[in-house]
Amino acid sequence: MTTRLMVDSSIFKAYDIRGIYPDTVNDELAYKIGQAFVAVTNPQSEVLVGLDVRLHSPTLTQNLIKGILDAGVNVVDVGFMSTDMLYFGVGKYKTDGGVQVTASHNPPEWHGFKMVRKGPIAMTL
Repeated sequence: MTTRLMVDSSIFKAYDIRGIYPDTVNDELAYKIGQAFVAVTNPQSEVLVGLDVRLHSPTLTQNLIKGILDAGVNVVDVGFMSTDMLYFGVGKYKTDGGVQVTASHNPPEWHGFKMVRKGPIAMTL
């Protein structure tokens, strides 16, 4: 049985997902985003994953990776990265897409997810 996760729709931005941890972005959401990324992009082999240096990024990344793995797709975990490295890594390693746990320029309590398709091609919401 699939459980539904109540999500604040304000976290969905034009080019990423971001909100305040743990109020609107949390570990359960990270897991579900991993599963949803696989469902939407239908990767055939691997997804690249990285994170920024925010306090809760490691925990969110672990849950994101678990969601991707549980959906049956391998993960290339590159560790700490900048957003430009997300695009570079997806292209360089020819993965089927990538996700960075980051909230970009937002204050430290914010966390989020930036996603790209194979190519790399930016995903918009």
